[in-house]
Amino acid sequence: MTTRTTREPMQINPHKIAAVLAQLGSFATTYGCVMALGGKGQLGFWLAVGIEVLLAAGKSLVFDGKKSNTDAFGWIAILLDTLLNAGGIWPMVQVLDKAPSWIMLKDSMGMDGDMGKLPALVVALVLGYLLSVAPHRLWRGGS
Repeated sequence: MTTRTTREPMQINPHKIAAVLAQLGSFATTYGCVMALGGKGQLGFWLAVGIEVLLAAGKSLVFDGKKSNTDAFGWIAILLDTLLNAGGIWPMVQVLDKAPSWIMLKDSMGMDGDMGKLPALVVALVLGYLLSVAPHRLWRGGS
């Protein structure tokens, strides 16, 4: 007589998938910033991987749920990752005013002119921050 174990069907967690995609986005922007600073080829890739792993470990000190959210190293990691992500996003944000969505908003609100440097900076920093914290928040949200 054999006993057969019943397995539960594999469930796909959209929060975990989104967290992985956000982490890939964070890496891509960090890698873009490293490349802009001269980190080419395999050296640049592995440097970006190392930076991203170090920053992810630091950020986890803020989002681990076990300690208070006042860990200085964790918040410094979030700040550095935000700046690296914003640096990687910067080239794309500077041409955001050419995007159909921006043109639609600009035209419908009666605004004229291109996106200035300050609004582009704000957009890059906000997106950089979101890419910095999203992987941790989404991963925990899927638990």
